[in-house]
Formats: sequence, C-alpha cells, structure tokens
Amino acid sequence: MNIYPEIGIEMYPTILIKMKRNYLILFLLLIGFGLQAQESQPLPGSSVRYYRLINRENKEIIPPVYTKMEKLSSDYLSVEEMNNRGVINKKGKTVVPADHAFLTYVNDKLFIVGDFTYEHGYQYGVVNERNKVLLPFEYEEIKHWKDDLFFVKKGQWGVINLKGEEIQPMMYNWVIPYDNGLAAVRISGRFAMMTTQWELVTPFSYEPASFNEGIIVSATGLFGNFGAYDLKGNTIVPYDRGYNWISPFVDGYAYFQTKEDRWGVINDKGEEIIPAIYSFVATNTIRMEGQEDAQPIFSDGLACVADGYDYGAIDKEGSVVIPFIYNFIYPFRDGCAIAVNKQGKYGVINTKGEEVIPFRFDRIDFPFVNGYASAVRNISESESKMGIIDIEGNIIMPFEYTFIQYYTDDLFISEKETGLALKETP
Repeated sequence: MNIYPEIGIEMYPTILIKMKRNYLILFLLLIGFGLQAQESQPLPGSSVRYYRLINRENKEIIPPVYTKMEKLSSDYLSVEEMNNRGVINKKGKTVVPADHAFLTYVNDKLFIVGDFTYEHGYQYGVVNERNKVLLPFEYEEIKHWKDDLFFVKKGQWGVINLKGEEIQPMMYNWVIPYDNGLAAVRISGRFAMMTTQWELVTPFSYEPASFNEGIIVSATGLFGNFGAYDLKGNTIVPYDRGYNWISPFVDGYAYFQTKEDRWGVINDKGEEIIPAIYSFVATNTIRMEGQEDAQPIFSDGLACVADGYDYGAIDKEGSVVIPFIYNFIYPFRDGCAIAVNKQGKYGVINTKGEEVIPFRFDRIDFPFVNGYASAVRNISESESKMGIIDIEGNIIMPFEYTFIQYYTDDLFISEKETGLALKETP
C-alpha cells in the first residue's frame, strides 16, 4: 500500500511541527541524558571560572585561559573566550582562532564558522584545520551533507562543493541532511528524499521527523499523527494508528507514544512487540536532524522503561528483567547501566540487576566513556565537588573540582576559578 497523500496545504517548518513534543525534550534535559546546560556568563564583579586540560597528576597541560572547553575529537577541543569560539589541539595549539560567533565541527579537517556584524547579521563559511577559508563568509546558513558537499542558504537552500561550485541551485525552502547520503528537501511545503546524485527517491509528501535504516518517520502536520514508511512508499506504520510520536528506528526497533501518553515499542515491520503500557521509554538521545547519535531501544538486550514513577528494564519479549524499584535507569552500555535509587543516590548495575558500583554518589554523568565517568558528591547542602570514577567504582581523580570531565589519553577537562570578572564600563 502506498501512503503518499495529496496535501494541498502549506506545511510548517520542522521546528514548529515538533513544538508539541517540546515537553518531551524538556523532560530529557531535566533528567540529564548526558546533556549539559549552556553556562551563562558571570555577573560583573563575580569570580570567573576558566577551563584547562590536566593529567592524572593534576598537572596543567593547557592553562586555564578559556571560559569554555569541550571535546570535539581525540585531537581537538572547542574553546570559548567570552562567547568567541575557536578550536585548539590537545597540546593547546590554536587551530581556529577563538574569534568567531559560531562554530560547528564537521571533522578534524573541516569546521563551519560564523561571524556576526550589525550590518549583515550572521554570515557563515567553512575553514580547514590550518584556518584556511574554503567557503567564504557569505551564506545565511551552512549544513554539511556528505564528503565535500554542503547545503548553503542564500534566501533559499542549495548545494555546493568545497570549490564553491553550485551543484544544486538555491531552490529549496528547507533541508535536512542525513548521514547516509540522503537528504530531505522541501519545496512549497512538501518534502522529498534526495540522493547525492540529485535523484528524488520519494515523491514530495509529509515532512520527515527522522530517517534511519531506510525508514522515514513523519507527521501529518503540526498536531497530526505520526507514521512510518520506507523509501518505496510502502507503509510500515499507518498514520491512522494515531501515534503521537515515533522515535528513529535503530537496530530494527523504535519506541512510540500514544495520545494517552503511554509508551511501547514497534519493530521495523510496524508490529507492536511491546504494548503501550509504560509511562516512558529511556534512550540515549533524540535528534531532529541527522541520525548519527540515534541509539538503540534495546541495548545489551534490555530496554529501560517506567511504570508510573518507577523504572526497571524489560527484554524484547516484554519480560521484566530488572524490577521497577529505581527512580531512573539510564540505557545499558557494555553490560552496565547507571541507576538512581529511591534515596536519590547514583550507582551502577549490570544486566542481572546486581550492583557493580554501590549507590553512594549524588550524581554520575551518563555515559561512561572508555570506562570513565564524572561523578558528584555533595560536601554540604550548598556545595558539591566533582571527581572521576571508573566502571568499577575506583576514584581516578579526587572529588575536589567544581567541574571535571574525561577527555582522552588520561587527560581531563577541568574548571578553575581565577580572579574576578571585569566590571562593566559605565
């Protein structure tokens, strides 16, 4: 059966179609799916916290001169100097100077950067690891698609390569690039899937919410139903089933939400293998564009679900493997999961529900990376300290930092308070 409908009305942009799902995104942020809130700038006269790179002996590899530092890869870090963004390597050498208003990492050799002026607003370009400008700062937006292809916007969206040659004219209202060489392109309110050879593999139809493993998930409108179909237009989940949400398909499974706010799991044939009896299904992440971070529903064979306010884990047959006795369970990785008990303490359990790390921490940041995770201990009602633990619960870096995070090769990003913020000039 083919589900491509005749629409005849202007569809809403992607972000608007997802507005009614915002409560879900907010919930994910609040429960801390490994995401960290944007740090606000210090008030005038308050202390400034700078970031540095240290080793296990607390020796500074990169001194505390940046107001923000985040991992991009095993060789590069993004940095900020009072809202100006740049890139350095792990030895502290500047790769892209921290004088840009916007920076997006593509790979170790390509960075999308943006500058702001009151005359022109934001203008975006592309630079390489030697800070050579490959695409000039003349575009309203830039999105990397695949290899040397980029979607660029000048009024409308089109496609160019790194030589600046126009591959597709500026003719699209909106674009959503995916990681597998396909992209959703919109003309006059309808979307179609396009290959890097400029072939349309689907007719123009409903807007996609996600695309992964050859399955398109889409909604019929701003408050419409979700459905799913393949690249040939064959129905996998009909819209009239009335789902309020469907996640990206990963390893052949996706979770769904009903209008009654109940959650279950479907397979890539559209069959409900776990009925909608749960109040939540926990996965690592939800993304609206691109699926490189899409995570499986079942990790290590288990899905973490909620029954009311109690969390446990089930297998693919729906059998309860971990009882519903936790405040929260993060998705399993490498046979272990971070869990929160009824006293609000964090620990780690295995797929049998056995404690791997006792519940003695006030927070453990999801996920463990190369066997390390940041953890928090409350020193008093008003003060907390962070340290680094390994998957066995051993303390790798002591609990004496206001912020610390594993980077790579026994290096850690940490925060250091250094002096006072400059006072505003009258």
